[in-house]
Amino acid sequence: AGSGSSVALQTEPQVFAELARGRQRPLDLVVCMDSSMSVGPQEFARSTDFLRHIVEMLEMPAVRMGIIRFHHGVHEAAPMCMDQETLLEHMDALRFDPGETSMAPALHRAGALLEGGRSGLVKQAVLVLTDGRPNDPAATEAEAEALKSRGIVLVFVHLGFEARGPELGRLASAPAERHVFELQDPASTSSEVLHAMLEVALTIRRAKCNIGSYESFR
Repeated sequence: AGSGSSVALQTEPQVFAELARGRQRPLDLVVCMDSSMSVGPQEFARSTDFLRHIVEMLEMPAVRMGIIRFHHGVHEAAPMCMDQETLLEHMDALRFDPGETSMAPALHRAGALLEGGRSGLVKQAVLVLTDGRPNDPAATEAEAEALKSRGIVLVFVHLGFEARGPELGRLASAPAERHVFELQDPASTSSEVLHAMLEVALTIRRAKCNIGSYESFR
């Protein structure tokens, strides 16, 4: 009988990678703070504390942020900037100024601020801190839809102790359960909200490659 031939085959190599958290990706963010009578000074102070946690966790200049305070009027409390100290200084000057809740003009102003944003594929978001009871619901819904049609992420944080109605879920980006939050503990809530808005790059901490083995067949 003739001798058999053998063939050596190499199996595919396997690569294992350990990922690590990288830097925050660029984001243009406008925060709209409700200063209406229904919010009240205590909840406005809590929202300011929450916002301070947000600012301190942002990596600038990758993130650019501005602040709007609104009631029946709209006040640009902090222009769009990429410096934490500057934002915190503007926040120190924030005061509760009671009025009626007109949310549509604030959303419109937020959209205008983002129109002058950075070029390229920079993610844009609007964060609204409110008790969720606008006096102009139809106009507010129209402005929210206009923002979302531009690809802007719309996130809401509900203030106060009254039960949240369905309005914020309709206004926010979908799915609502990932874009509408209750302001409970400012520190923990700020982490959850940032997770909904920010994208973080992943880097490879270490990698290992197992070279494939040879198998013989006769």
